[in-house]
Amino acid sequence: MSNLYSTQTKDKQLNLSMDELLTFYGILITCGYSSVPRRHLHWSVDSDVHNESISDAMRRNRFDEIMASVHVVDNTKITDDPFFKGPSVVLGLAEQAQVPQDCKFIHDNLFTSLALLDEMTKRGYGSSGTVSRYHISIRSKKWWWPIFAWSLNSALVNSHCFYRDVMGGTIDLLTFSRIVAQSLMQRFGTKPLSHRRRSLLAATVEDQARYDKASHWPINTMHRFQRCRRCDKRTTYACEKCKAPLHIACFKIYHGQ
Repeated sequence: MSNLYSTQTKDKQLNLSMDELLTFYGILITCGYSSVPRRHLHWSVDSDVHNESISDAMRRNRFDEIMASVHVVDNTKITDDPFFKGPSVVLGLAEQAQVPQDCKFIHDNLFTSLALLDEMTKRGYGSSGTVSRYHISIRSKKWWWPIFAWSLNSALVNSHCFYRDVMGGTIDLLTFSRIVAQSLMQRFGTKPLSHRRRSLLAATVEDQARYDKASHWPINTMHRFQRCRRCDKRTTYACEKCKAPLHIACFKIYHGQ
């Protein structure tokens, strides 16, 4: 819908790809636990506010273009219902996700009401109007933006509940949110070569991208020699996607699982 909306209202087409949309989601999630007074500060070169994960995943201007054109419904099919855009997100989330009955939804109390709780009960779902401390902090002038942000928050919180209660996971919501956000940005975003020492979180995220068997190509960095991740000998080659220094001969072995 975002590409359609941009052709209807903008001189320049958005041409939003699925990889960019997932990267956009990752940035929104990151802003929930790493917020600054103005969203553009994430791309600042100043060390006190700079966010390398965000600035390396997507250009600031591209993020602004997506923010201006992101849309969830076709405006040519708007009805007289003043809440035309709301129900398709709030009540349609369970149906689109094919969630089985008897599951419980945990959602932002901004939308909690007796009418909503009754409707969820009629559809066979539990409903709890709690709020996450790590909700998306980025704001928009669009009136329906809180509903869009809520749907992303709700999906994240319910995924964590499934991971914890069904899969037996032990990590908390903050760590879970960080892994999801960083995985989206690193797997689908664009990041230049980095020579910093990796943290435990960065290593976990990199391993997810390392074994996804998609878009891994060797490139000559034309930089100084680095240690190959596989054999520890010096090389100027690296993986274009996961940025790991690798000899050509070590490339296939390193990305195999």
